[in-house]
Amino acid sequence: MYEKLIKPLQTFKFGEEPDAMSAAWFANRLGGEAKNFLKKFGYIDGGLDLMIQGMERKVKHAGGKIILKADVKKAEMVKGKIRSLVYSQDGKNRKIGCDYVISSLPSRVSIPVFGLKDKNLKKIKYRSSVCVAFGLNKVFSPFYWSMILDKGFPFGAFFTHSNLYPKAAPEGKSVVFAVNFYDQDDPVWEKSGDIVTKEFADGMEKILPGFISSIEWTRVSKEFYSEPLYEKNYKDYIPSMQSEIPNLVLCGTAFIFPRIRNMSASIESGISAARIVMGKPKK
Repeated sequence: MYEKLIKPLQTFKFGEEPDAMSAAWFANRLGGEAKNFLKKFGYIDGGLDLMIQGMERKVKHAGGKIILKADVKKAEMVKGKIRSLVYSQDGKNRKIGCDYVISSLPSRVSIPVFGLKDKNLKKIKYRSSVCVAFGLNKVFSPFYWSMILDKGFPFGAFFTHSNLYPKAAPEGKSVVFAVNFYDQDDPVWEKSGDIVTKEFADGMEKILPGFISSIEWTRVSKEFYSEPLYEKNYKDYIPSMQSEIPNLVLCGTAFIFPRIRNMSASIESGISAARIVMGKPKK
């Protein structure tokens, strides 16, 4: 059981020997996650974008402004507090004033942007991920989630998303996501999207003959800071959400240990950050 299931799953997810990873995360992954604040799993009718659009409307209705496709460059300090953020948009540097900052940037990005000295932030390591979405003119599998534990495949799992959410594809067609996790120095980052797509498609063809000829469209997504590595002593150095800067609160997947990375846990992290800003105790 260990050699054929547990160890390959851990290696796929974390890329390290299982004895280096947190048992608390593994136990939560096996059963504890079902006890999250939503108490159940599901998928929103209309997709997650429906929820994001609703949040966008609420922010704008309250007078908030949403700035997209912008890179935060640095924070400008006055008397030990952040008073403005410099960001790049459309090739130009711009500035926005602020009284409080909630940052969900990966810790490795937060450190230089805000000039943070917290040693615990520097200890956090990340795994990267690549996902190739395939639009197919047929349905190959009746299952939603399929793990690939055999060596030699360019991905470790594939998901027939349209089996979870039928409206994701027209009747008789399907949408499949193939995904893998990588170390951040993996050569996959030097490969073009076309090469990655071909490698993943070739792998899927070995599992599901006729897969390649059924492809109608593809899309590649790469995430460099995909997920923190929950090492077995992670709980000893998990950083505080309240940073060393009085008006800067940090949130995101680095702070949800031992929860798994999903939209539910990320929302909970954001709620906790908002409660800190409002001076309310964390639930």
